[in-house]
Amino acid sequence: MPILLIILALLIAPSAPANAQGYLRATHQVSGEGSSKCKAYLHAVEGVRDLPILLMLGGTGVYSTGDAVENNGILKSLVDRKKVIVLTLDKPGISYSATAPRHFVIDDLMYNQYTQRDLVRCAGNALKWVSEARYASTYSNIHFLTQSEGTQVAVRIYDALSKQDPGMARRIRSMFMVGLVMRPWRDIINAQLPGPAENANFWKAYQNRDDVTLRSFGGLAYAYWNEILSVESNEDALRRLVAQSPAASLQIFHGLKDVNTLVQPVMDFEVWNNSRLQSKSPRWDLAARYYNAPHGLNMAAFRDILSAFESELKR
Repeated sequence: MPILLIILALLIAPSAPANAQGYLRATHQVSGEGSSKCKAYLHAVEGVRDLPILLMLGGTGVYSTGDAVENNGILKSLVDRKKVIVLTLDKPGISYSATAPRHFVIDDLMYNQYTQRDLVRCAGNALKWVSEARYASTYSNIHFLTQSEGTQVAVRIYDALSKQDPGMARRIRSMFMVGLVMRPWRDIINAQLPGPAENANFWKAYQNRDDVTLRSFGGLAYAYWNEILSVESNEDALRRLVAQSPAASLQIFHGLKDVNTLVQPVMDFEVWNNSRLQSKSPRWDLAARYYNAPHGLNMAAFRDILSAFESELKR
């Protein structure tokens, strides 16, 4: 389970589900690129319609989000109080199963072929499904709650929808980002590998397309690494998108001791974005908060996230 789910779950001790079926209202298979498919899950209390949509995008790793609300006190609080409906995605090849040992089953062949581009396409199709199935209206606001890898997926979704479905892109009101990825992935990999031997092993496995070895580095196979190493950095994407005068706000929560996604590029981006106000250039509506904490942040940070999100819903 990703750090975001673990720490959010600690903030409010989850009680029993509102009904025997819990909060999982619907499951749908959505298309990624080519033949790739993702399971999408809609979480809500019975009978609600037309609430804002909260799309949750977690970090790398092998897990299912089919029981995300039941296991997460903050999401449960928002859903119980009818503030939002929650939309989550599983990576291609993963499916939720209440009876499986880790509450999911995995098709390794499909999983090993997935890329971040699949997650972007799946998320766009999942958002369309929620509206087409009338769980939300075509006017419902959309918010992203993202962590680590999910922060880059969110930016890529926003970019893709701005080109392919501008109407839906305008409905995205905020992107909450925990452990914001900024640097190119090649730099991130080289910084995170603990020593020369591990570095050599990774790049040898990458050259040989050795999925077994590569999955020991963050649970990601060759197809994923090959795609992500070829795309622009998240920082470059954010700087490029600012020219569109984006309507979505960026709410950034970052640890000063984060060694997975370093804080300095985030601070540099904040300074650059704020400097655009003086020249009356387009800029992101951005608020950044920093904590004396590692990648997983701390309780104070996640209380701030809840407070900021509830304020965002009132705007």
